[in-house]
Amino acid sequence: FFAAAGQQIVKLTLEPGVELRAEPNTSIVVHGSFIARGSAAAPIRLTSNASAPRPGDWGGLVFTDTSTDTQFDSGGNYVSGSILEHVIVEYAGADRTLGSVSIRFSSPFLNYATIRDNDGPGIHVRDGSPSIFNSLIMSNRVGINAFHYENVTLKGNIIIDNREGGGVFESFPAGQYQALSILVGSANVVQNVRKELLQAAVR
Repeated sequence: FFAAAGQQIVKLTLEPGVELRAEPNTSIVVHGSFIARGSAAAPIRLTSNASAPRPGDWGGLVFTDTSTDTQFDSGGNYVSGSILEHVIVEYAGADRTLGSVSIRFSSPFLNYATIRDNDGPGIHVRDGSPSIFNSLIMSNRVGINAFHYENVTLKGNIIIDNREGGGVFESFPAGQYQALSILVGSANVVQNVRKELLQAAVR
């Protein structure tokens, strides 16, 4: 599957082992369900179509306010909605102000995802409530940048070796929204230099 400029996704299901290659400066914009469930043995890869790929080759994956939010059952198990599970996202970040996975007013689920070698934030959250579990976020410009977000749930992640620091960096003007909640759980946040690793809102 090759992503061309202006590609917009209404519903796309990717099977284990699929590789989606994006053309330069392309972003994949989700206006519905993006269901990518690979496996440990056969991960799904979202990557550059360049013969010699490098960070910033393509834009990234954008979940918009019209993307389908994830639904969980009472036991916290995935039921439906947008999901990246055993997915690798790499060589994105053409626009350094956005994330290689950009979450805008939406709530996707990332589980056992690998976000690596991107030029810009690995994950950028703007007014969203994603759940990010068991994922590896490494060798990006910044790890996770959360801006004006509602609830971000981080559990069991490793966020490591991002070039300009920022294990988890929040930007949230006081008084503009309600108090935030980041559930860190067993997250490992190591080898990042940004001072604002986790702020007081963390519990």
